[in-house]
Amino acid sequence: MNKFSLQQLRGYASLVRLRPFDQSTPEGRSHERHRKIVLSALASFLSKGINSITLLVSVPLLLRYLGPESFGVWTTITAAVGMLAFSDLGMGNGMISVLATTEGTSDRARARVIVSSATLILALVGIVGLCAMLVIYPFVDWPWVFNAKDHAAVQVGPAFLVCMLIFFIVLPLNVVQAVHLGFQEGFVVNSVLGLVSAASLVALLLSVWLKFDLVGITAMWFGAAALVRLGNTVVTFFWQRPWLRPHLRDFQWREATALLRASFLFMVIGMSIAVGYTSDSLVVAQILGQETVAQYSVPYRLFSIVTVVLAFFLLPLWPAYAEAAARGDVPWIRRTLRRSLQLGLAFNISAGLLLVLLGRWIIRIWVGPDVVPSTSLLVAFGLYLVVNCLHGPLSMLMNGLSVLGFQLLCWISMAVVNLGLSIVLTRRFGVSGVVFGTVVANFVCFVVPGWWYAMRHLHRLEAQQQADNRGQAAPAASAAAEPAMVAVDPSAIPPAG
Repeated sequence: MNKFSLQQLRGYASLVRLRPFDQSTPEGRSHERHRKIVLSALASFLSKGINSITLLVSVPLLLRYLGPESFGVWTTITAAVGMLAFSDLGMGNGMISVLATTEGTSDRARARVIVSSATLILALVGIVGLCAMLVIYPFVDWPWVFNAKDHAAVQVGPAFLVCMLIFFIVLPLNVVQAVHLGFQEGFVVNSVLGLVSAASLVALLLSVWLKFDLVGITAMWFGAAALVRLGNTVVTFFWQRPWLRPHLRDFQWREATALLRASFLFMVIGMSIAVGYTSDSLVVAQILGQETVAQYSVPYRLFSIVTVVLAFFLLPLWPAYAEAAARGDVPWIRRTLRRSLQLGLAFNISAGLLLVLLGRWIIRIWVGPDVVPSTSLLVAFGLYLVVNCLHGPLSMLMNGLSVLGFQLLCWISMAVVNLGLSIVLTRRFGVSGVVFGTVVANFVCFVVPGWWYAMRHLHRLEAQQQADNRGQAAPAASAAAEPAMVAVDPSAIPPAG
């Protein structure tokens, strides 16, 4: 056992290298996929370490500096921005599988067309969104929308406007993250996220030192992240991959239309996920008041450390699944899915138990006596981690295999059920009700049907691959049996790969 474990350890250690493996053989391609996954995981540790420091410093700092109500408003604003993730039309997610396929076929020309088309579309969406926000802003009662009162009511509108302006201006930069993920460079994405967290923390400390109000803090927080993403864009398109740089001449309506069709489902899925997850703080704010949002958001941020760490491991699997499926490597997909589920269960259950038992003590040390989560709320978040480690691997598998229609049905039903349950349970049980609603809806509407469909889809892929292999082997066997009677036209033989 010790020898086997040592061999396993050496095998994983051999994957930690910058030089790619030879991809001319199935074994080499498998090693290369694992190399990129391992590098992404290592980068995630660094990124998550920086993000955790940012979280540990920013939450108590803002809670004390802004006060419970203004802190609740700031948390709700950031959640509202998260709900607008679908504003990129699902373009970023739609690009990942397509770019992974071009990587598998070494089609640089198509990759350049896809990136250029997506960039132009997102630039147009950003312009339209920017203009729409400026037009409707004066006519909306923003304090009513965010249920803000007193001093926070004066600042909530301008703070949200600043968020939206920055959001739509940097919207085309979503293409860059999709490029890295599509080429299985999750380690680059994780490194950039680490820099974003560091820059945001510096901006926050500077804002507090300069005694900025809610509007200034919001501008500094989101502005620092935008600058880091802009720098990554310059490095990617002017140094790392200049051949992929977006250009108007590479825009093609045919590819853009196909990309929009694929991205549309991701957009609807993103909208459903936003309603299903990021609406929780809005439900709490509307039913229980902004001063209660901190009771939800602080434990949520603590438990989200676990989900973000697991996501760093899982996200690189998406393009890896797509590339493996393009090559017909179904056994690798099955092995990787099984291992990701085992990893997720071991990690999330252990971390969940620890946080449920020590959550109050950690939060008291972290933010002080202002936030005291109930036992039921901590248990609800613990169950949330269990469901998260089940649906995460399934989501990555179905994204990589481009199983979007079924996901769409699952996520829409999950969003509707979750919103209804969260409202009912929050009114009945308080803050913990909104989390219980998310747990039940996620498990019933996604995990159970998703597991059934994934196994069915993999079985179908395996059967198709076996049929293709038999079809390729039959002509070869016939030719070997009767060599004198068979004339082969070399021009009729398809190119390898």
